[in-house]
Amino acid sequence: MITHKNLCTSCSGLYEYNRLSKTGRQKILRLLFIFQTLIAAISWLAWFIAAQDSKLGYFVQKSFFLPVPLEQVKNQVINNFSLAEFPSWLICLNDLHIPSGYQVLNHLSMLVFVIIYGFIFFKTVFPDFNVPKFKSFTEKQTPSQNDLSWLIAIAFISTLMLPANSSDIFGYISFGEQIVHYNQNPYSEILANIENWRLDPLLGNMRWEYNPSPYGPVFTLICKFFVSISWNNLWLSFFIFKIFNFICYLLLIYIFHHTLKYFLREGIADSSQKTKIWNADRVWHLVALNPLLIIQGLWNGHNDLLLAVLAFAPVFFTVKALSSEENAETVDGKQSRVLFKSLKPKYLGINLAICLLILSVLVKYITIILIPLLLLWIWKRARYIPYYGLITGILCFYFSSQYFNLFNIDYTEISNNATLFHKSLFDVVNTVFKLITKTDLPRSAVLISLAAYALFYAYIFFKLFFSKADKKSDLDFLKSLSVVYAVLLLIISPKFHSWYLISLLPFAAISHPRLCFALSLGHLLSITFIDQAHVLNYLLMTVLPVAQTYFYDSHLRRN
Repeated sequence: MITHKNLCTSCSGLYEYNRLSKTGRQKILRLLFIFQTLIAAISWLAWFIAAQDSKLGYFVQKSFFLPVPLEQVKNQVINNFSLAEFPSWLICLNDLHIPSGYQVLNHLSMLVFVIIYGFIFFKTVFPDFNVPKFKSFTEKQTPSQNDLSWLIAIAFISTLMLPANSSDIFGYISFGEQIVHYNQNPYSEILANIENWRLDPLLGNMRWEYNPSPYGPVFTLICKFFVSISWNNLWLSFFIFKIFNFICYLLLIYIFHHTLKYFLREGIADSSQKTKIWNADRVWHLVALNPLLIIQGLWNGHNDLLLAVLAFAPVFFTVKALSSEENAETVDGKQSRVLFKSLKPKYLGINLAICLLILSVLVKYITIILIPLLLLWIWKRARYIPYYGLITGILCFYFSSQYFNLFNIDYTEISNNATLFHKSLFDVVNTVFKLITKTDLPRSAVLISLAAYALFYAYIFFKLFFSKADKKSDLDFLKSLSVVYAVLLLIISPKFHSWYLISLLPFAAISHPRLCFALSLGHLLSITFIDQAHVLNYLLMTVLPVAQTYFYDSHLRRN
């Protein structure tokens, strides 16, 4: 059982802060806790006041809620809570729409929040930034229990907050409600087909009434279960999903700590980084207090936090099995011996890793690209194929898919939604292409990019296949997982949101912490008007951090 005490005491492989760093970090964490609590109180107070029929209620409605007719806003606020989305500010190469009236207050307040939170995040990761010489990579120290207490308190307060700029959590509730109370299949039937669906409190905040569920069947079953135990109560459903994300957060930082400890204990930290800035203490805080985890995962309640746990836990179980001395023995070539050895604890961990990774695919399909690389890693290091894990995962896929009849539905709408050009590199290219040709970028461009990605993936796979396999190569495998996943998310995917990076964070934090840090700060802008731009969002939040990291690393290698 994971408790606060054993989570603290198990961190012996992490690095202790010196007296200055320890004191400075605890002060900054207390400041963030107070700041986050004030934001939570303001958001709930704004929701309560906006529902009142008064001049103050009118002011709050115009300042913080959607730019729709006043009565419609008021009704949504009363029946549900529509603090989930902010007014639009569209920035394009040839178009600029500036919000009028009180809506400017909303944008300015979020910019102030980003500046404050970005500063606090930076000072938490680098509490001794003003010290001339950073600590080295090899110090053996342990983190403070008070530090972890503040981190958990901040995470819990964020869990209780109304969503900042996303209504996805209400979509999860709606999919569960479709199944539980309307006996609809969310993959083949849409919400708009339900008569007077807006009158149902659990459906009223849904923003995708014409779209089928884009998620895997396992997550849809989770939605069904959570709604079924909420007794048709919106508030209870809301907090069940939020508390579930909080548990996922605790699991993630726990397994991330142990995975990080393995890589550093084995002496395989990234030696290519000549600067010793990124010790394990900073890398752990880079994930534990990451703005994407806190804001998009806990505050907005995205299911990518669950995806991060299911996608990264296999790395944890794999390295735990590989670090066992018993794994040094080779496995017999006989099939019966392989299956028999699968029952040993060290192999059960590997089978569990593959099973969890398949489950992650059944939450969001994108992690399917990690399965071949993890199987290759296990085979090269342990000369073992996890049959039980593969069979269990495939059975989960079959029965969950059969439950929703996924083998016999039309995927046209789902594929159209998945290939929508939205806040991605394709969106940037399509915007420029449309300005020049007055037509949209052809959809065949997606197929061409996927073909190029397949060649890139094959190159990475065969490079690892012919490489040497030992403990020192484990970091190379983790880097490969990070690279293929990052390229798919940041470059190939036609549809992109900042919270998609949540599942990439634990991989990137170990394999390239500098890039992870830069992207985390860049995507803080996702809760401001910049996120709604067609070109500026991707350039500022993704291209700029990646370019800055690339040129900085190139400078280090030359020197």
